[in-house]
Amino acid sequence: MFSIVNHLIDLVNEAIIYKDDKGKVITLRENQESKCKNLTINKGNSNTLTLEIDTEDFDIHPLLKKGVKNLKKSPDYLIFCENKKIGHQTFVFSIELKSDNPDGWHRQAKAGLAIAEYLIGMLENKAKVKLSAEYRCILFHTKNETTKMRKKKKIK
Repeated sequence: MFSIVNHLIDLVNEAIIYKDDKGKVITLRENQESKCKNLTINKGNSNTLTLEIDTEDFDIHPLLKKGVKNLKKSPDYLIFCENKKIGHQTFVFSIELKSDNPDGWHRQAKAGLAIAEYLIGMLENKAKVKLSAEYRCILFHTKNETTKMRKKKKIK
């Protein structure tokens, strides 16, 4: 069975491979000034590769112009996950961590899916195989209520 995770490790730039994907857990962190707490994901026996692609010092889209508004979106993390018990299926999770206002997260998550499809496409081209994966977008945020809920008057 062809492992997308194992082959992507050899393909992607080491600067974006997330260092806290170790053992049986993945601990995701937002930047220092964020209100988001660390998020620990129990991965069990799954083979995973976590990419941290929303970093200031790494340009995930070098072919696109800088400074064009909303062009260079990306999620915080991409997780490629394979589990032999689920029929060797590969899942890709585009994960965005947000503090307070989750507006715009879907654009970042969708951009992550495009990046994942690009990486899998490059792997298909290199290995001369046809690969498939299931894609999911996930948001973790700290806000419990929307702005509209706070402005709504209490009903007597």
